[in-house]
Amino acid sequence: KSSSRYNAIKFTPSSKPSRRHRKFPTRPLITKLTNLAKILERQEAGSGEINLVVQNTNQEFDLLLPEHYELNASLRSAVKSLPGVIEVQDF
Repeated sequence: KSSSRYNAIKFTPSSKPSRRHRKFPTRPLITKLTNLAKILERQEAGSGEINLVVQNTNQEFDLLLPEHYELNASLRSAVKSLPGVIEVQDF
């Protein structure tokens, strides 16, 4: 069991935007969020909050997930293994 109450997961949408989405490429991000959602579906409810920090070349977007999860080592490991995840931090 984890003592942390808060996790921040930092994503990068893609290394370079497609022609269609120069400012913020959504398709790679949607794929990454779908992979994260599959992991979170298997996770037990808890008191931990997850904040996604999505980075683009010039911007960052913070997304606080509405659900609360049990934040444990297996969740951190699974999330860290996702493509595009830069880091997972406990607060």
